Formats: sequence, C-alpha cells, structure tokens
Amino acid sequence: MDARPKTIYLPDTMVDWPWPRTINPHYEDMKAEVDASFRDFKALSPKLQKAFDKCDFGSTYATSPGF
Repeated sequence: MDARPKTIYLPDTMVDWPWPRTINPHYEDMKAEVDASFRDFKALSPKLQKAFDKCDFGSTYATSPGF
C-alpha cells in the first residue's frame, strides 16, 4: 500500500460565477441570535466562551477576495 498521502485538487468553482457576491442583509441579526443561542447552550467554559466570542467565523466569507 502506498504510504504517501493522496492529494486531491478541487477546482475553483467561483472563478466564472456570473452573479455578484453579496452578504445576506440579515447576517448581523442572525449572527447575534445564533451567538446568543450558543451561549445559552453553555457548551464551553466561561474562559473558552470568551475566546470563542472573539471569533467571527462568518466574516471569513465577507473578507475573501471578490467581496
């Protein structure tokens, strides 16, 4: 069996995307609701929750090239 890891290359499917990319106008409101719901779930310790709150995972899409 081959010990080397298999590399899979995925095409850039957005390179010829014909429509403009925009952020959903409800993003901020929904983000606030989801964040509050996650905090209420109490899945993380207070220290970890504070660190998690500093992250904005949705912004990775908003700051990607092309936006």
